[in-house]
Amino acid sequence: MKQLAQFVLFVLSFASSAHAQPLREWTNYTDVNDVNAITSKGDTLWLATNGGLVRILQTDLTNEVRLTNADGLGDNQLRFVTIDSNGVLWCGGENGRLSRRRHDHSWTVYPF
Repeated sequence: MKQLAQFVLFVLSFASSAHAQPLREWTNYTDVNDVNAITSKGDTLWLATNGGLVRILQTDLTNEVRLTNADGLGDNQLRFVTIDSNGVLWCGGENGRLSRRRHDHSWTVYPF
């Protein structure tokens, strides 16, 4: 009986300490090596890849920003990217969803 009580206390202490730990953010890892489309505006290149959207500044090719569905895109496997006459960025995914970048840098997704 004493061993059972010790085991129960051990489990309860573990459960309470595990619950007290702060939540951590998830990190997405996607492969952006396969580029399916490229568009540019000014010194900014946008690449539609199988791992999301990549922004590269032509003046500093090491300054890279990767965007995925965790950032609001409709899909990670992007097939096209374009900038319309109003300067709005659009990209389309393999799943048929069209993503439009708003002026506040958030995304509107249109399912088709």
